[in-house]
Amino acid sequence: MSFEGNLGKKNVKELLNGYKLIIPPYQRVYSWEEKQYEQFWLDIKDFSEQKSSRYFIGHILLEKENEKYSIVDGQQRITTMVIILNILQKLLDGKDVDLNNFSTGENEQDAFQNDIIEADLSRKKDPDEAETASMRRCLQAHQYFVKKIESKEVEPETVYTMLLETECTIQIMENKMDTVRRFIFENDRGKPVNNFEKFKTLCMYELYLQGKEDQIEKLTRRITKIYQILERIHYHYDEESLLRDTARIYFNNLGYDKSANDLKNDLKKDDIVKNIEKFSNLLVQSVEAYERCIKDGTENKNKDLSHTIRALHYLGITDLFRPFIIRDYLNSTLDDQKVKLFRNLEHLLFRHKLISTRAELLTRINWMFEHDGIDIARAIKDHLFINNDDWWKHWNDENYKRAVKDEFIKNAYHRRSVTRYVLYKYEYHLWKTETKQALPDLSFCDMKTPSLEHIAPQKPPAGKEYDEKFKQNCLQALGNLILIPQSSNSSVSNKPIKEKLKEYKNELIVLRHVKDICDKVEQGTWGKDDIEERTKKLENFMLETLRSDIG
Repeated sequence: MSFEGNLGKKNVKELLNGYKLIIPPYQRVYSWEEKQYEQFWLDIKDFSEQKSSRYFIGHILLEKENEKYSIVDGQQRITTMVIILNILQKLLDGKDVDLNNFSTGENEQDAFQNDIIEADLSRKKDPDEAETASMRRCLQAHQYFVKKIESKEVEPETVYTMLLETECTIQIMENKMDTVRRFIFENDRGKPVNNFEKFKTLCMYELYLQGKEDQIEKLTRRITKIYQILERIHYHYDEESLLRDTARIYFNNLGYDKSANDLKNDLKKDDIVKNIEKFSNLLVQSVEAYERCIKDGTENKNKDLSHTIRALHYLGITDLFRPFIIRDYLNSTLDDQKVKLFRNLEHLLFRHKLISTRAELLTRINWMFEHDGIDIARAIKDHLFINNDDWWKHWNDENYKRAVKDEFIKNAYHRRSVTRYVLYKYEYHLWKTETKQALPDLSFCDMKTPSLEHIAPQKPPAGKEYDEKFKQNCLQALGNLILIPQSSNSSVSNKPIKEKLKEYKNELIVLRHVKDICDKVEQGTWGKDDIEERTKKLENFMLETLRSDIG
């Protein structure tokens, strides 16, 4: 039975058996995290205990394309439902639904088919081995539901029957104009959708109004490419940040932060078709530029550039600073010029995060961003070290030294991004001065935000208590903290500090400042004097070496 163009109701069994469903490449990939699919499971569990009503998963919007139906709205719910039904059919030897009718799209279908649909329940692929962030989330959801279903919180047969009978309303559109119009209508009524998704849809709608179907195809290809790149660098970037950064570069204004509709209207002021093409091309170029930045931070082809990019990521690049970096890559400046600019941006960002001030930074750096031809690296250096004018005094040397001594050193754990940065810079300093080499190559995964670990643990060992002076002056102090690569932290997170340090000795990147304290920790003699001594070393590093680390 068909109801193209009309709203109809079907159950999940009828939907998955009656239509070949596909997630189009220009749509957002699987994005649910545990918070979303945990709530989905709780809903299923609640409804499975009710005999008087059927579970309802909302409205599904499809677009007919030859013999297949693209899922325009509802891909997260349908993908999750397919994952759960796949588990239940294997467990119960059920064959009520042909799950091969569902496709995640050409970029991930093979992995989804091999690692979820056809995989034995006992063979669980590590999500961290997935090639894309979307597939990693699918595997995480799959493992979550396997655990829940096998625990028999609810009888699997009951859940299976309930899900087959779960209802949804479906609308099938025959052309993209109707699809886009319906999508905008639905999401203007409160359905959650991010700014990038909405902007993409609004642009498609405008191009249809102008009768530019060829431009829609080109836009679709650009959006597909953007999603593919974002999947590769998912630890560092997302579509919302990309849209915001690109708009700031396009309009040459760091303060630009408008809604999708306002952004579309700004593009509409002149030639809307031409401007959509220009802006969407810049979106692709911007995400390509940022991917090159990430690669430069991992491949070590230029040691100084690699180190500076890593340091910026450990510190946490803010929305105000990232457009500088992307624009510099778009302008294809020389590596030495990049190093100088990035290092000075890094130093300004470091001071801004370290020093507690209510001073507003946006206006001060936006004039640099707006003016073509200005030497931004030199301007930052002059304002921080030479000019000493009132507009920049909040980040001068006097306030820097005060912040280090009076606010930061003894409470470093509560300033995590700054502490990660300081410890990374300290590690790099030790490594470079002792080995005369740069740090080894990293992977994208290794450049995830590192973790902090207490050497003397926050909770004292059994039979031991910390006195108040130790708690106030040592426990959260910089000298009692070490930096742990994220990959190591996940594998040894539940082990005692002694065992963790043994693991770190075998790391590719040997943390030299950790090696210095291994023996005392293993012997159980790490205490107040050691923390104070190491804190003093790190304080001197911040006041002498790090203070003047600028291009």
